[in-house]
Amino acid sequence: MDKIANSWWMYLLGIVVVIFVLAGSGFFIWKSYKDAKQLNMDKKILRQTIINSAVFTILPSISILIGVVTLSGILGLPLPWIRLTVIGALHYEGLAANAAYPGISSISQLNPEQFVTIAFVMTLGILSGPLYCLFGFKAYDKKLLSKTKVEFEESHTEEQIVTPDEPNKKEKKEKKSFGTVLFNAVFIAMICSFLAVDISKNYTVQINDGNSDYLSSSVSLSAPFTSDTLVWSSSDENIAVVNEKGKVSIKDKGEVTISVTDGEKTETFKINISKRIHVPLLVIAVTFISMLIFDILQKKLKLKWLASFDLGLSMLIGMAVAVLIG
Repeated sequence: MDKIANSWWMYLLGIVVVIFVLAGSGFFIWKSYKDAKQLNMDKKILRQTIINSAVFTILPSISILIGVVTLSGILGLPLPWIRLTVIGALHYEGLAANAAYPGISSISQLNPEQFVTIAFVMTLGILSGPLYCLFGFKAYDKKLLSKTKVEFEESHTEEQIVTPDEPNKKEKKEKKSFGTVLFNAVFIAMICSFLAVDISKNYTVQINDGNSDYLSSSVSLSAPFTSDTLVWSSSDENIAVVNEKGKVSIKDKGEVTISVTDGEKTETFKINISKRIHVPLLVIAVTFISMLIFDILQKKLKLKWLASFDLGLSMLIGMAVAVLIG
């Protein structure tokens, strides 16, 4: 399987994709700069925009590179390279691969059919966004621009006149569109849901030296044989107990062996349980503190140049923390 996943034609396909992405990016950079000059935009603003764009392009690429290296041991190098060059994200690609074939930890465990299946799941599972952009974004963008233009005109024509007789009259509150409220609500809901799920998973569980997974308090096992008289047992019920259906309830950290037998055949599952570190919460805290420090440096020490790099540097610090402790 390694010969297919890391074949020359897969690398050639990756090179073609990268050239296409670079050509598209270069075209839009040139076109944007040309249009900006025609609008007589300040060269200082253009230069600052280019620097900011470069920072926010390079820094996230570090995490993408880590993702390529992480997935290369399971899917070879070209496929993760192609996926993460264009549209993929590490958490999605790993989730899609595991959904197609759970428990895969090495490329040696795959056959060609499984490799193709994983590639299709990765691709088809994320197509909704590109398809919407292809067929629906133009109409959405037109409607959005029209709505923005109307709101802009209203905000400038409906200014409230304050007279001397009404010194305490409050200014008219800015109207918020339904789209803005909906976007903010969805964004906050996504963040809260992500954090809630992360907080609920308190253990890192590794079964039979396979991939580790984050769990709240239980994991379900399946016997490799069928019988009406399966008997499950735990080697240490202070660490984990198991019921008659193979559901393991975690009690504490440690190593435990879960066994299942039908009277003739026996299968064992070696489970390593440890308390997990909530990496996302820690990264959010570190990133927030970093932004706060950079803001103080800008105000107290007059380091104005940090304004162009504070968010990017905070992202880099957050990613470094995630890599070190994750």
